[in-house]
Amino acid sequence: MKILIRDKSLTGKVAQEFELELEASTITVRELIRSRVHQEVNIFNSNRSVPYMGLVEPGAKELLLNPARSNGLRQQDPVKQAEIALKAFDNNGFLLLVDNKQCTDLNDEINLQPDTTISFIKLTPLVGG
Repeated sequence: MKILIRDKSLTGKVAQEFELELEASTITVRELIRSRVHQEVNIFNSNRSVPYMGLVEPGAKELLLNPARSNGLRQQDPVKQAEIALKAFDNNGFLLLVDNKQCTDLNDEINLQPDTTISFIKLTPLVGG
């Protein structure tokens, strides 16, 4: 089943949209995040001429080694990036909305329909806190 994924800002502006292919019609939030990250890392690793537009940004060490442009990054590890994304979810690094309803637990189950829309809203930490 293909579902629509949207990355949004806090103001609701859509940064990117893409389809994610999933095999099951019921999936946990954890599985959804892993599937999304694995897909985006695999796309990046197969075509690094485009900037990395992942759910989680490469770590500070990686950016220090490859400043300027994300297409100078080394191949990314999808398992490692998925773990970073799961920790970010647990630490409120981003919100996950399924058909405009917020998911708050990695073990929450999502029943997918052909018209399901998933929104990831990246949160920006406040300066000084």
